[in-house]
Amino acid sequence: MFGRYNFPLAIKEGNLTLQVEKRNGFLLYMRDLQGDRKEKLIGSDINQIIIHPIVPITIPKQISLYLEISFDPIFVGPTSKVIAYLTFPIEIGVFLESGSTIELLDTFSFVSSKYSLYGTPKTGVITKWYKSKIFSDVPPTDYRKVGVLKLIINNPLRDFAEVSRAVFNGRGMVLFFDNRMVAIHAQMSIQSSLVAETNFFETSFQSGMEKSIELLKAKQLTLAGVNKIRQLSGVEGNKFFMDAGYS
Repeated sequence: MFGRYNFPLAIKEGNLTLQVEKRNGFLLYMRDLQGDRKEKLIGSDINQIIIHPIVPITIPKQISLYLEISFDPIFVGPTSKVIAYLTFPIEIGVFLESGSTIELLDTFSFVSSKYSLYGTPKTGVITKWYKSKIFSDVPPTDYRKVGVLKLIINNPLRDFAEVSRAVFNGRGMVLFFDNRMVAIHAQMSIQSSLVAETNFFETSFQSGMEKSIELLKAKQLTLAGVNKIRQLSGVEGNKFFMDAGYS
């Protein structure tokens, strides 16, 4: 499903129908996912349509740049690390390409959205929330719906750390994909009994995967409250400081 397409275009994937056809001298984009329909008229010359997995921050509205994944608690021993695999929801972006310019045309997802508050109402952030199982190896997935996140949890402390959630800054999220899987590689560094830091690697944990279009670079998004959120103590660059706990 992911890739570059010429015209005319017709895709049928389960409950999804996606078409691009010529109509009265223009191109008409039509998408229907379980009754959620969208049509857009394209009037300018474009090279191709690109369909890629994207960071899950645009549906149903552009509310938050932060992804929170909850999972069954895992204990990480003193001065040690654990490698775990989680799943996370993906969104699918449809892009127009004209020369060297790429424009976001449409986004949709096979997974319904849930939100949460990480931290207190005064200083916390709204997160896109997802409950995942935790795996010791790469799990099988439906790559149209969810991706696989390889998480390295580093615990330099002299005590055990119990971890049951991770919060990530979407600005640093780099997705990779092939014809079987969507993947992200991330790490969590335990800093105290209450504080951890997360960030992403810019490489895939498996070879031969293609890098997805980085949504926040291809399209400047305006999210409610994002300017305020950027000033919070928990956010620095593409990292996220989990100062409200990780269990």
